[in-house]
Amino acid sequence: MKIVMETVFGSHLYGLNTPTSDKDYKGIFLPHPRDILLGKAPKTIDTSTGDKSSKNTVDDIDRQLYSLPKFISLACDGDTVALDMLHADDSKLIANSEIWQYIRANRWRFYTTELTGLFGYVRKQAAKYGVKGSRLAALREIYDVLQGLEDTRKEWVSHPSGRAAQLTEFRVKVGEVSEKFPTNEFCRFVTDTTQKAGCQDFYEVLGRKFQSTITVAEMKKSVYKLWDEYGERARQAEANNGIDWKALSHALRGGLQLISIYKHGDIVYPLEESQLLKEVKAGTKPFSFVQEKLEEVMGEVERLAAVSTYPKEVDREFWDDFIERVYRDHVVGYYK
Repeated sequence: MKIVMETVFGSHLYGLNTPTSDKDYKGIFLPHPRDILLGKAPKTIDTSTGDKSSKNTVDDIDRQLYSLPKFISLACDGDTVALDMLHADDSKLIANSEIWQYIRANRWRFYTTELTGLFGYVRKQAAKYGVKGSRLAALREIYDVLQGLEDTRKEWVSHPSGRAAQLTEFRVKVGEVSEKFPTNEFCRFVTDTTQKAGCQDFYEVLGRKFQSTITVAEMKKSVYKLWDEYGERARQAEANNGIDWKALSHALRGGLQLISIYKHGDIVYPLEESQLLKEVKAGTKPFSFVQEKLEEVMGEVERLAAVSTYPKEVDREFWDDFIERVYRDHVVGYYK
């Protein structure tokens, strides 16, 4: 096994560590050539200490290494861990290599308008805790509209053979009643022109897209579930219960990272807002302030992504070719 890179990770990488923070390390490895040839190469290697059923202490160490293909796959998916590793500077590295320097020099190739993993996490947390203000009002508006819509309609259908027409029940499609749907900052109609089958129309609710061809019943199920989650979390927030301050700080950091990528094409640790993130993690900021800040950050992320010149998807063939070259040299070099 050959180590490609290893870096300090977590709070020690972000500059958010406290005296009680445990140690985290992440890295990349090339499996043994024999394991590669036999198809037995592991995707990850975990040598963490501590009890997985309990919270780590300051003395515990989390250490996880990814195989090169696994890491590249995570980075292509916009995974939060992979993106953090890509932006670890040399001062945080425990192990380095030419392979890693090449990956890091080309990290811009992982930037897309989606950045699915990181974008999805931030959006999920924003939806989880953004329970007041314009987002909740927008959700209520479409919720009320859906409650007034029927799932099915009945029509008289003539039979081709000339027999008497029959009253037939049809499921109502979203596109058939779209004129009833509200449009505002968080609910809107969008057209995706990147689909292989041609343009497809969607109605978007707080970042969730509903294709015009699905049934109203399907859309109701999803929107009603979202409404129930918002309502429950609103009650918890009002009582100051059920608030995961650590998750909130992670979401806020993720949003700030996305803004940095879209604005500057890079992330530099520690972030300028490190002190704020520490306070959020410690729960010393009022929930209403953090809630408003997270919604503000999420709104800025969505705005910047919409006007970004980054591609929609990563060029995975470029990275497949890279993995092939590295593995070929690794195996051939071993058996020379």
